Amino acid sequence: CVELVKDTFENKEVPDSEIDKLVGSGSFAKLYGKLLANKKQLKVYSDEGIWIKYNYETEEEANKKLENGKEPEYLKLYNSLQGYNTGWCTAGSKETAKDQICGGGSYPGGDFYVFYTKDKNNNYKIPRIAIRMDQNSIGEIRGVANSQNIETNMESILEEKLKEFPDGKSYQKKVHDMKKLTEIYNNYRDRDLTKEELSFLYEIDDKITGFGYSKDPRIDEIKKRRNIRKDLSIVFACDESSIGLTKKDLFRKQLVYYQGDIYYTDYLKLKKLNLNLPQRIGGSLYLTGLTTAEGLKLPQSIDGYLLLSSLTTAEGLELPRNIGESLYLNSLTTAEGLKLPQSIGEDLDLDSLIAAEGLKLPQKIGGSLYLSSLTTAEGLKLPQSIGEDLNLSGLTTAEGLELPQKIGEDLYLSSLISIKDIILPQNVDNFIVYNDKYYKLEELRKMQQEESKKVSIRRNHKGFATAGYTITMSLIISLLGALIGLLLIRK
Repeated sequence: CVELVKDTFENKEVPDSEIDKLVGSGSFAKLYGKLLANKKQLKVYSDEGIWIKYNYETEEEANKKLENGKEPEYLKLYNSLQGYNTGWCTAGSKETAKDQICGGGSYPGGDFYVFYTKDKNNNYKIPRIAIRMDQNSIGEIRGVANSQNIETNMESILEEKLKEFPDGKSYQKKVHDMKKLTEIYNNYRDRDLTKEELSFLYEIDDKITGFGYSKDPRIDEIKKRRNIRKDLSIVFACDESSIGLTKKDLFRKQLVYYQGDIYYTDYLKLKKLNLNLPQRIGGSLYLTGLTTAEGLKLPQSIDGYLLLSSLTTAEGLELPRNIGESLYLNSLTTAEGLKLPQSIGEDLDLDSLIAAEGLKLPQKIGGSLYLSSLTTAEGLKLPQSIGEDLNLSGLTTAEGLELPQKIGEDLYLSSLISIKDIILPQNVDNFIVYNDKYYKLEELRKMQQEESKKVSIRRNHKGFATAGYTITMSLIISLLGALIGLLLIRK
């Protein structure tokens, strides 16, 4: 709708006041309603298709093409997606398509691949799969199924295409999960599911990952038709009575598995009834009111979050072996006695920690790591990879610090006095915050090189000055010697 308004204003930037006028008069609403009514469902005529690559080009190169009456890559891409109701943001705005190819906003820019299948005229026109690149790595993969997931008949096509990309292997789990889900979906009405399939369906050992922006709707569709208590008793090899699905179940007996969230008030009630927490929680555990770990027996595994945000000491704390989502220990000031799980699915919040001494971090953190109160990197050993942000905004010196090779989103080094001695990561997907400014990794590398050159020049100048001083002193001493010699001869 906004694109049409921009076209009316000869594609110039439309002031908010003009949009307000349109909305106020009802014209915008009518236009939006008309476009909404014209939306068509994507009609598929064939699965036979071809991949088309739209090449990365700079904004300057794209603008030059426009000036010469040529179509830049981002416009070719944008125009090819119109009228097909893919749901992709690329198709919603020329500016978004431009940012994704040329770089702009939160996009670093890169090539863009689309798989098109035949339309009713046998032309390869219907978009079915999109692969957006962030420079040399895959940034996003989208399909046209519900929530932009990949259609079942497109999974093998995507799997084959991913072999061409250096980081394609990291997306193979998603392909594997979607193929396995498809197999279960196609068969669960006709036969019993195996223990392994049930474990997969209820995400007991790992999350089911897909390509859409939300969970594949087939998961809930299958679960609605099943006896969940019976399924989970098969998975955990226990009586159905040891599976808890409601709050009442939680307080009846000692449970092997509880599907749901548990709060601090629930924990206090369990203690009153002399019941321990379940061995495994298929949700989150919120113990925000707990200030000491004395007498606390946590589950072996928590699929969701574990909040211990009021805990001031790790003394006596034994954490679960597995935490599926985030762990909050943001009131701890010391790592003494803290033994963390080997893997945390999402975030690890240690924002009040003032020293890294004795801190052994997990091998893998899927989300963000918050250590903003650390002022020195002494004793800090970071994981090789962090899925999202790394917040070290309190560090004033990074001497001896080895940063992760890959950071999935942003790196915060706001208080760092100098970057000359720091070994930067191989890859930071978004930005590095330094001196309260946002930099791309390459920009900071250049700054680092320039800073090193300046230091080298200063050292050279100092060396020359020292050499000059030495030469001058040698000459003075030589002259004094000669003068003394002459005086002695005269005597």
